[in-house]
This record gives sequence, structure tokens and C-alpha cells, in this order.
Amino acid sequence: MKEAEDSLRFFKPILYNQKIKLNQDVILRFRDAGHILGSSIIELWIKEDSKETKLVFSGDLGKRDRPILKDPFLIDEADYVIVESTYGNKLHSPSEYDDQKLISIINNTVKRGGNVVIPSFAIERAQDIIYELNKYYDEYIETENRDFLNVSVYIDSPLTVSATEIFLRNPDCFDKETMEFISTGDNPLDFHNLKFTRSAEESKELNLSRENKVI
Repeated sequence: MKEAEDSLRFFKPILYNQKIKLNQDVILRFRDAGHILGSSIIELWIKEDSKETKLVFSGDLGKRDRPILKDPFLIDEADYVIVESTYGNKLHSPSEYDDQKLISIINNTVKRGGNVVIPSFAIERAQDIIYELNKYYDEYIETENRDFLNVSVYIDSPLTVSATEIFLRNPDCFDKETMEFISTGDNPLDFHNLKFTRSAEESKELNLSRENKVI
């Protein structure tokens, strides 16, 4: 841990969309990749002799029109592109369909007296789910669907709890829809019946609880 802490002095934060001159021949710029909080596409202008070459590099790219984060920045020119491409040739269902399917599963499971367990990455995916459940809780309050409203949602992961707190400290990375959400006085990552477990003891208590819940 000490070595990791000692390395922090070598880190330098850089804003998106700002050109940084690394030396006489190399210029760098970060663009928003829209994948997870702070993820970046890197643009590099490299001068060799009298020729300038533009290299664009990115890991995962986010989906357009997803919750919370801005869409990935569109790069319109490059000589070479290096990019992660796991889903490069796959078609995904619209997010609205996935959201409705999730809510339907929760409702049906609760009516049967069961629990819903959602495996999720601690960073970004978990926050997406919290955001969508928040929206539906608001909608169900208006329709008075008591089955859904009485279900507790547990974030059973200290890492996810910490990641969610980091998200809330960086609203400058949020998209327009999320900022409008915040402007109404609502917290996009908190809602009625959302509970965070921060210790192993709290997590173990969930195993003994007889209430219907989403974990």
C-alpha cells in the first residue's frame, strides 16, 4: 500500500479536450470515452521529420444514450486507430427494453415471495442499475404499486459503495439528463429503500433476513 501511495506524486490530472504538449514532437489530448467515470480516448499527434501522424487509442467505449455519463466523444479523423473491440460486431437490444425486462423480473419475483440477485461490476454497471431503479421507484410511487415499493434494494459490496460516492463527487462527468434529474432536488444514486452494506457483518445479516429484497 505504501508503494501505491508513494506513486501518487507522479500522477497529474488533465482535463478533457485540452491539448498537452509532451515535447517538441508529441501532442496529447484526452476525450471522453463514456465507458466509466473518467475513461478517456487518447489522441496523439506525433511529428517525425516533417511528417505529422495522428494516432487515436481507446480501451472500452461507452454506449450512446446510456444513463449518467456523457456519450463517447466522436473522433472524426485519424491516421491510425487502436481500440478495444469485444462487441465491435455485435448488436445489442435497446437499453429501454433491458430496463423494462429488469423491472418485470423484479416484480414477478417479489410477487412469488422471492429475492433478486443481480451480479454487477462495481463501477458503472452498478450505478446504472441504481439510476434506473431510482426512476422506476418514482414512477411506481405515482401508480402506488406497493409490491415494488416495499422491496429493499441492497448494494452488498463495499467497493460499489465507494465507487458510488466517487460518482457523486464528480457531477461534471454527468450527461444532460442526469443533471436535469439533480436540478429537481433528487439524488440520481439514492432512493427510497436503497441500502448500502459497508461491512462483512452487514452482508452476513442479509443471509438471515426473511424480507423480499434485491441484492
